[in-house]
Amino acid sequence: MKKSRGRVAHAFPAVSALGLQPTSGPGPLFSTLPGVFAALPVGWLFGLLFFVGLFGAAYLSDVAAFEVLVAGITDNTGISRPRAVWLMAVVVFIFAIPPMINTEIFIPWDLTFGSGMQTLGVLLAVITVGWAMDRSRALAALGANTHRLSVSLLFCWIRLVIPAVIIAIGCWWLLTAVLRIMGPT
Repeated sequence: MKKSRGRVAHAFPAVSALGLQPTSGPGPLFSTLPGVFAALPVGWLFGLLFFVGLFGAAYLSDVAAFEVLVAGITDNTGISRPRAVWLMAVVVFIFAIPPMINTEIFIPWDLTFGSGMQTLGVLLAVITVGWAMDRSRALAALGANTHRLSVSLLFCWIRLVIPAVIIAIGCWWLLTAVLRIMGPT
């Protein structure tokens, strides 16, 4: 936020215009936007279209994430697909109970399982390609029609630089967002 003529200019003009407090998380989506749509001519239609689209995006994202879990179980175990779907449905439901009961749990869990675990997953994928995969197979996959030196540099980049950057970003996120030791005050 920057100061402009003695007033604080918010990053969200609609929040200021409606007299609401700027917050993070899903709150502004469901408190600010209905007010914005209500102030527009035929805003109910735009609001309906927006929230139906948001529901569609959330649903498809959920289906894609759920499919990754089911595919992981069926590919790595002898469990059938219908049984894996039911197993994952029960596990996901059990993990969804705490944020349904107490909304204060939602944001820390979203940060941990969303941001934190995605970063960890990317780190594990990069380490797998850089350190666990056969070098010639990885080089062939990285650049079949590329100059040998540039492919080798790319492999070193994947093996050393990218994991270091991901670890640095993960540590920064842990120190600022989770532990609140460093960062803006």
